[in-house]
Amino acid sequence: MSRGVPLPPAGPSPDEASALARLESLIDGLLAPVGGCPWDRKQTTATVTEDFLEEVYELRQALLEDSGPSVLEEAGDLAFLLVFLGRLTQKKYSFGLAEILDAATDKMLVRHPHVFGEVEIGADDMDSFFKLWHKLKRQSKPKTGVLASVPTALPALTRCHRLSQKAGRAGFDFPSVASVRRQVDAELSELDAELAAGDLDTEAGKERLFHEIGDVLCSVANLARLCGVSSEKALDACNRRFISRFEHMEADLSSRGLTPEEVSADELERLWDLAKIALAAETAKSDEAFQAEEAAESELIKKEPALENDNPISQDASGNMAEAAEDAPAERPGAVDKNAEAGETGSGKPLKPAAGQQEPR
Repeated sequence: MSRGVPLPPAGPSPDEASALARLESLIDGLLAPVGGCPWDRKQTTATVTEDFLEEVYELRQALLEDSGPSVLEEAGDLAFLLVFLGRLTQKKYSFGLAEILDAATDKMLVRHPHVFGEVEIGADDMDSFFKLWHKLKRQSKPKTGVLASVPTALPALTRCHRLSQKAGRAGFDFPSVASVRRQVDAELSELDAELAAGDLDTEAGKERLFHEIGDVLCSVANLARLCGVSSEKALDACNRRFISRFEHMEADLSSRGLTPEEVSADELERLWDLAKIALAAETAKSDEAFQAEEAAESELIKKEPALENDNPISQDASGNMAEAAEDAPAERPGAVDKNAEAGETGSGKPLKPAAGQQEPR
């Protein structure tokens, strides 16, 4: 007994049920009105949202780094939050962890009649699986707009990908990689024009620049999508390379008793080039996990069939088969190739993918 709050059972737990009960006992102690943690008692379903996002990303990083101890720790943090959320939802919505887990199990039972029901598909028949999955998902979801199922809270690049991916499935997409590549040039030209206008010190100028930069990012994300590359992951890998090189540069300077602020721009550029050379092998190795993930996802997507257009309303790309989780970049929905190539309409709307052309992710 500590401060009037019972201690959880001693670990390690003999089985999963005991481990869950031990964690629930801990959380009940944290939330106890008397003797509990004042910070935990103040948490709400709204305040834990950022915690979930942070823990998911930390677990993702641990998985990509293939670090067993880190996966153990980060998966534990996420499990703690989910059980903690169950206590909060019990107070706010009158359902807790048991109902959450039952709802997930019931949904997956319905979505897998080929495993738990009478539906027959081949053991490796991914085409039939995806058709069945999308059919069942459409039946279980209320009819909404094509883009309505894309969560607004997704990272911007991922959301951009998902939006344009879904628009593409409805027939609103660039017809080719070449066309979206020209779109990138067109958007860059518009950005150059705004920069040349010289009115960035005005609110109107800043607003126009804001929009043009967004268009450039969106068109580049679309280019990545049609090339089968996740712009979110590509930028993440770029960030990691930048950090490694900058830290290498800092270490070089520190060994001489200097900081980046104390040397010239030319010296920083020289050290940067040296860092790129020194870290080339390390960078290639660190990118292997990302590249492997991309390759596996691309292979899965290639096996996914084109969805029927008789009811495109709630169709979802389901490479990851998560409610709101298809990982990839995106283009501006309905972005138009301003140098229209042969075969495109003159209406300002891109054509549907031609027969035999691979459907966008």
